[in-house]
Amino acid sequence: PKFEVRSKTEHYELRCYQPSKWISVTMEGKSSEALKQSMFWPMFRYISGNNDQKQKIKMTVPVTTVIKPTLENTTSYTMSFYIPKSHQANPPTPRDNKIKVIDHPKSCYWVHSFGGWANERKNRMEVKMLEKLLKKDGHNGHFVPHKKLYITAGYDDPMKMFERHNEVMLKWVKH
Repeated sequence: PKFEVRSKTEHYELRCYQPSKWISVTMEGKSSEALKQSMFWPMFRYISGNNDQKQKIKMTVPVTTVIKPTLENTTSYTMSFYIPKSHQANPPTPRDNKIKVIDHPKSCYWVHSFGGWANERKNRMEVKMLEKLLKKDGHNGHFVPHKKLYITAGYDDPMKMFERHNEVMLKWVKH
């Protein structure tokens, strides 16, 4: 998706994304690791032709996951694929009712990039570090705290062994 970098430091940047459409699956549980496959495969089938137009759609990156704790001591996970530009205006309707087409409005995020293999523990560690850096740099109050909501973004095929690219994001808040 298109974005503009509003500010940048050695450790993070503030990105503002244009409105865009994504397909998403939301599930609740104790861990994203246990739910990953159950969220990923319905969307993979959608882009492989399991949609009302039986149309194959190019796989895009990143694959994002919104992580949002719930009141029931579980967490809500929403995994999403960006719908390519060629299908943004009129994306095919999913046949699987777990999949929703979501309109994301223009929004801004603090983004921290890191390499290696991302898992739930690593993502949590990286987002806590991002939050500390933002506070240290005087941005306290300009982001939604990670304990309320944060986003992970993965850019690489699972078979890619080296030079992996991952991100964690905190939603920017205007003060």
